[in-house]
Amino acid sequence: MGLAGSRVGGLLSHERRSQHRLGRVAHAIKPRRRTAGLEALVLQAITTLGIFVGILAAIAAVADWIAVARRITPLEYAAKPTATLAIGFLAVAAAPGNLRGTVIVAFSLCLVGDILLMLAKDRFVSGLAAFLLGHAAFVAVFVQIGLVEIGSTQSTLSIATVAVLVATVASRIVPHAYRLDSKIGWAVAVYALTIFGMFVAAVGTGQPALGIGAFVFMVSDALIGFRRFSRLAKPGNVAIMVLYHSALTLLAFGIAQ
Repeated sequence: MGLAGSRVGGLLSHERRSQHRLGRVAHAIKPRRRTAGLEALVLQAITTLGIFVGILAAIAAVADWIAVARRITPLEYAAKPTATLAIGFLAVAAAPGNLRGTVIVAFSLCLVGDILLMLAKDRFVSGLAAFLLGHAAFVAVFVQIGLVEIGSTQSTLSIATVAVLVATVASRIVPHAYRLDSKIGWAVAVYALTIFGMFVAAVGTGQPALGIGAFVFMVSDALIGFRRFSRLAKPGNVAIMVLYHSALTLLAFGIAQ
């Protein structure tokens, strides 16, 4: 009986220890489950917010195109900065942590440029300066991402082809700007070099969305130059804005990759 009792006691003691261990494991799992549930809720909230902001950006962009086409100034004043702000928010939210500060600067300068260029009083040079600094900020973003494709055959061909296009367009715009005002002429020339530098850096990252976005941005700005300074046929403002919003969207998408 003593031996049997000893065995029974040992078994009971072993069972209690096992239950105690299971209890500790269950106690440790519960906070993890709570944390996982909280993370899921936060992720769902962020996703919902992102969808909302994306829809807002699309609505604001289309509203801006309509406002520009029909010359509805109050709507343009509301829609144009809203579209840029919403796209910029999405870019910042999706960007890796080490890029967010520079991305905020880049899109904020684009927003300032938007506001300056659409004011009734002519603030073209101030708007030009804001966008020039914005392009410089985008260059900094692309450098942080990494210029891994600089020097490759494909990037060299792309850069060389676009360089010829930029030189051709600039030769039609800069002289007219210079005749109008020598300071504006120099400002436009520096701006053309800066946005081309942004394109070079974008192509250097090897991310198609960034390269295409930078190129579309250049086309949009070239149309603004033709509209303001060239004696050739004036491109429509709607086309300029569609290209501009497309460029910002592509840059935001590329930064998020």
